[in-house]
Amino acid sequence: GFTLRNEAPFELLELVAGGPLHRLRKVAVGDVLVAVDGVPVHLKTIEEVKAMVVGPEGSAVTLEFEAAQSTAPTAPAHGTPERVTVRVERQLPKKAAEAGVGEKGMTIGVAPGPVAGLGFTFTRDAAGRRWVVRRVKEGGFAEASGQILVGDIILKVGGRTLHAVMDAEEVGALIAGPEGS
Repeated sequence: GFTLRNEAPFELLELVAGGPLHRLRKVAVGDVLVAVDGVPVHLKTIEEVKAMVVGPEGSAVTLEFEAAQSTAPTAPAHGTPERVTVRVERQLPKKAAEAGVGEKGMTIGVAPGPVAGLGFTFTRDAAGRRWVVRRVKEGGFAEASGQILVGDIILKVGGRTLHAVMDAEEVGALIAGPEGS
């Protein structure tokens, strides 16, 4: 499940940990929903957006998000935000209390699949400003590739800049993905 701001721009306020959209690991809190099934939502109400997202269980919906603006020095000079499109399978909505969302929330889902990492763990540096590789798992992808080493600074994952304000769960969600990806 996820929670959107109740008026445009429809900023993603919460991703339910372990929920279907969270498990896709392609969007993050702060991203803005810009289209549903190719239809722009910037002039829609939250009720209209919810009606576009909710549908028959098992049917699919395509959501397009604009990545949160970055003020990092590595942000694109042209200022065009990155767009991320995800296709999800709808599931029956849970009660708001069970999903951990309020009136402005909605629950959608995808069929769960195995999630895998790259064979390393990470932590903050001593100053708490950057994310660094703490350990490389023996026999894992990172070790086999030889391109990820203990002490490496992780600047971006999948084109997204990592920020000091991100928590470890957010960083892990960006690194992990469907098995074989």
